[in-house]
Amino acid sequence: MKAGPGAHVLPHLLVAGHAQPVLRRAIDLHRLVRLDYSGSRSREKARLVEPYTLALGGQAWYLHAFCRLRGGFRLFRLSRIESAEVLDDDFDPRARLPSPSPWSPAWGS
Repeated sequence: MKAGPGAHVLPHLLVAGHAQPVLRRAIDLHRLVRLDYSGSRSREKARLVEPYTLALGGQAWYLHAFCRLRGGFRLFRLSRIESAEVLDDDFDPRARLPSPSPWSPAWGS
């Protein structure tokens, strides 16, 4: 994946430990993020997402984002993100987040 001007690219080995500050900034600024992601069931690696929050589930961190490829909200496990590019493109936050939330009170147990 090629990085555009002013983009932040995270190589695979740094994602789990260093993605959080970069993704937090993208969340705060409502910036689109291009991910190379190795999901458990999907072969498609490139995803364009609207990031909303980071969540700790058990011992793993997740990005809760709207996936433009799938047309819905998804959880992306940070350890499966091979690279992430914060784009200069903004997005308008969606008026309604999914209900119920994708995690339960027992999520972190």
